Amino acid sequence: MIVCIPTVMAINESRRLLHSLNKEGVPVHTLVINQMVPPNKAEQFFNMRRKDQERSIAILREDPELKSLYIIQAPLLDLEVRGVGALQYFGDQVWKTEEAHLDEMLQGKERKYFFVSGKGGVGKTSLSSSLALEFAKEGHQTLLVSTDPAHSLSDSLAEFVGGGKPVPVAGTDLPIFGMEIDPEEAADNFKAFVGQSKRVGKILDNLGSFSAELKELKLGELLETAPPGLDEAVAIARVIDFAESEDYARFSRIVIDTAPTGHTLRLLTLPEFLDASLEKILSLRKKVASASSTIQSLFGVSPEEQQEAIKSLESLQRQVRMVGDLFRNVDATEFIIATIPTSMATSESSRLAKTLHKEGIPLKRIVVNQTVSEDNAETFYNMKRNDQERSMDIVRKDTDLNKLTIIQAELLDLEVRGVPGLRYFGGQVWKDE
Repeated sequence: MIVCIPTVMAINESRRLLHSLNKEGVPVHTLVINQMVPPNKAEQFFNMRRKDQERSIAILREDPELKSLYIIQAPLLDLEVRGVGALQYFGDQVWKTEEAHLDEMLQGKERKYFFVSGKGGVGKTSLSSSLALEFAKEGHQTLLVSTDPAHSLSDSLAEFVGGGKPVPVAGTDLPIFGMEIDPEEAADNFKAFVGQSKRVGKILDNLGSFSAELKELKLGELLETAPPGLDEAVAIARVIDFAESEDYARFSRIVIDTAPTGHTLRLLTLPEFLDASLEKILSLRKKVASASSTIQSLFGVSPEEQQEAIKSLESLQRQVRMVGDLFRNVDATEFIIATIPTSMATSESSRLAKTLHKEGIPLKRIVVNQTVSEDNAETFYNMKRNDQERSMDIVRKDTDLNKLTIIQAELLDLEVRGVPGLRYFGGQVWKDE
């Protein structure tokens, strides 16, 4: 089952997901389109949005982790923020406000990294892209990068920037390059250089007491699955490698559109995990090296192959530590939290800020995206309805999506939170028709 919201970017992401699942032979029968705005309810839904927004911003201003940050409110626009022109217009509404303190981010020609992080679906890509364009407009050579597995950067810029290398952003003469990196390659690389040891588990039962010692290492858990956060760490390390190469040394501003909050939090614990993992593999190598040649032959791994695997893991460890050091460099790095004005999104932002503060990672700004005001009630409603109609038209015409059972879940005039709210919502979505 695939769940999305009725926006063109969300539908396009769902198409890519469905294509990948079909390719892997994973059955998909249902598409749930959430937050559908019904006709003739403009005032009701605007009032709901405003009340939730007021509660959320009040919580944010009182939250001990968030109240010390620059709080930037980004308006909900009556257009989809897609393409350079729309992104520049949006950026003027967000980054040129007094609350944003853009002048601080522009100061100096030395290289600085800006990581835009937050809950999925809050507009990280639009905010990252618009910030990168602001830097470029002020003369900074700028690199805009996505490390999110569900890439939206090409959709946001309305042009393809995949391929894993920086390409000039079309539609502007500004000094800005875009790049999407596939972080899933990192997991494949990890398995490739330690995967040869997977055969260990198949022969452990025949090795007597030596088997018990090897089982204590729990290498199966390590080798079958890449460590959480590894994909993001290697993707960011690749960005650093690009930026430090001679061809791309000119970049003075690098803006990174990160994967959702959970990836960021797992990434922060990765160096400690890899230290423990390396110890396990080194321990295994020593045990195998000290065993008889007969036992070594059972593993089918030569000393040279073992050494190469260790070198690869040590190289990965250095990359992850490099990313960790960059995160904590107050002179070169700043994290920006992106959120929307709902209680659940604000709570997640508070948890992220708490972790970043605990880890000593620079954090100065939080952007509350998609805010509405008294004078844009009709704009809010019409924009939602128009975007919704375009999205549903794509679904109807797509030869893969239109084969699925389509369930439309209505946007409610309450935040779906707690058992009563969930029961009511479920009754609207899952009831038989």
